[in-house]
Amino acid sequence: INSFKTDENLFEYAYFLQRHNQFNKAIPLYKEVLQIYRGLAKVNPQAYLPYVANTLNNLGNLQQENNKTKEAFESHKEALQIRRELSETNPQAYLPDVAMTLINLSIFYLKFEPDRDKSIAYAQEVLDLLLSFPNKTHAVEQYIEKAKTLLRLNKKE
Repeated sequence: INSFKTDENLFEYAYFLQRHNQFNKAIPLYKEVLQIYRGLAKVNPQAYLPYVANTLNNLGNLQQENNKTKEAFESHKEALQIRRELSETNPQAYLPDVAMTLINLSIFYLKFEPDRDKSIAYAQEVLDLLLSFPNKTHAVEQYIEKAKTLLRLNKKE
């Protein structure tokens, strides 16, 4: 990283650390790359807002795991807002990303800030968005299954 520090390398290293449960090391890297992407998005929003949203989404997941629920909610909320806006102009490309963040918010309200109604609403929105989605990629199918699982888990509570 130090010898070739780019936004892509920072993000990939933060993601690597996240996947290896080194959350405390990953969070500052995500925050650093988020600053970079926000700056780039000011100049070229179409190119960099997806990166801002993706970074916020991952950061939100880490914040949840570290019991920083207020920060996690804010990160997911902003990621969702950006992804919803992007999906308005290109739903085929960005609706699966909207679904991903909705799932993260459903999990958030199931596990970290218990509110069954909100958790159910977010999971149901995923199904509403994706059941009629024309391009059922593997990721889309996984999001549908995850939303169904979240609905079942909420009914057990």
